[in-house]
Amino acid sequence: MRVASDRLWIAALGVALLVACAEPPAATSEEAPPAPATPQAIAILEPPRIEIGETAVLEIAVSVPTGSRVAALPVPDETPGLWVLSAEGPTLESHPGRDVHRTWFRVRARETGSFAWPGGEILAFAPDGTKLQLLLEPRPFRVDSVLGDLPEQRSFFSYREPEAPSNAFDSRSLWLAGVAGALLALGGVALVGFVRRVRAAQRAPAAPSPGEAPWRSAQATLAAATEIAATDPVRAADMASAALRIYVDRRFRANTVTATTEELRETEPPFLLTTRWERLVDLLGRLDELRFPPASDASARQQRLLAVVGEAQAFIEDATPRGNLPTETRG
Repeated sequence: MRVASDRLWIAALGVALLVACAEPPAATSEEAPPAPATPQAIAILEPPRIEIGETAVLEIAVSVPTGSRVAALPVPDETPGLWVLSAEGPTLESHPGRDVHRTWFRVRARETGSFAWPGGEILAFAPDGTKLQLLLEPRPFRVDSVLGDLPEQRSFFSYREPEAPSNAFDSRSLWLAGVAGALLALGGVALVGFVRRVRAAQRAPAAPSPGEAPWRSAQATLAAATEIAATDPVRAADMASAALRIYVDRRFRANTVTATTEELRETEPPFLLTTRWERLVDLLGRLDELRFPPASDASARQQRLLAVVGEAQAFIEDATPRGNLPTETRG
């Protein structure tokens, strides 16, 4: 009986080996081709929050069936909150069953607030010539100010209570610490007094030399900007804007050097500039339009630049006391 059971066990093991070594059955059918992609378009801007004056890249991705053609995307003439600096693409990425056409727009934030990249229809053609109309949804984004939520904050650290003093202390160490603190306090007071005296000397109404007068340096910079307006209008517009900002900052103690034009529009004008504030902000805004957007017509930009520089020169002459101007510039 034992011999018979051993034979049965050997026979079963042989059948199992034959089944394991047998070739798998041939596939009855080939793998199904990938399903055609659903045509769609999407605008991508990550992160959807930028600061004013900052540049970013917005991407338009269009997914269509393999072999389809996509019409070139037009560059928007004007987008709320943004300047369109340049465009790149489209590029083609092939995937199973679909092609992805990507176009990039390099933009610069020019106004604070909540905006949206405009949507619309994108035209494409399938391999068989069928027209495909894809709907591009608007892409919301936000432009924030560089001043942050707390523009008056002067410290990055919150208040922290001092540690409790130890019971065991060295009286000599405490005495030395007190002396060192007193010396540091006296040094701080002396430094503050020195800085105040220097600033008072700089702000004294003493007759400045011709090379140090604010209006003279501003007019010289505007004249230099006029000379290079034909060869480098963007740099000329930068020079004119900087000259006007520095003159107003030195003449009226207004914070026009570090603030953007959009921030100046929301700022309460200084008392001495109340009647000239709108004119100043308008000049700075027109210079910004000549500095940031891509040039479309060099000759037209030059003519506009020369006109704005002339108005800036007239603004400086009007804002400067008549007695400080030389005889040849008085009206």
